Amino acid sequence: MRQHLIHTYGLQNVIVLMDRPPERFSPFDEDAKAQFLKKLPETRWVDRNATKILVTSTSYTPDEPLHPLITALLKYSKTSISSLPKILLLITGKGPMKEQYRQIIEESSLSGKDPNPKCVAKMVWLEPDDYPRLLACADLGISLHTSSSGMDFPMKIVDLFGCGVPVCAIKFDAYDYPKITLM
Repeated sequence: MRQHLIHTYGLQNVIVLMDRPPERFSPFDEDAKAQFLKKLPETRWVDRNATKILVTSTSYTPDEPLHPLITALLKYSKTSISSLPKILLLITGKGPMKEQYRQIIEESSLSGKDPNPKCVAKMVWLEPDDYPRLLACADLGISLHTSSSGMDFPMKIVDLFGCGVPVCAIKFDAYDYPKITLM
């Protein structure tokens, strides 16, 4: 955004302020996480010692492609390395391609129909108060958002940072900020 304002409008001494998450996006202690996860039907079965929870929020549009994540989880689920944890991917959001992705998941090994799956993907819809709680329970947040302008920083990442959750994201120009470390 800073570069855009300088180059497009000739502004000088531009300072762009980063968004901050609302107060409700804050870390949970382990007891609070356990209580919340027992409340949700999609997570009641989770053994936190054996399963890692990944969360991605999406608008189910072409600028947030879930295919790379689904493909990676399908490959992960085929690994024979027994020391690797199980993965539960929770996908939140709504949008035009939601049913297409629901069908892809339902027809794959990520559906959870197998007796002992390595990876399971679930689409969840949460009450507004439960969304920050779910984020706080995640072991990893994933952002597949690819900004068409390259300037906007996804609020979902800001919310995950507020909850103290590490984020894996597709790199684009808005992430070139000195305080953000991408791996």
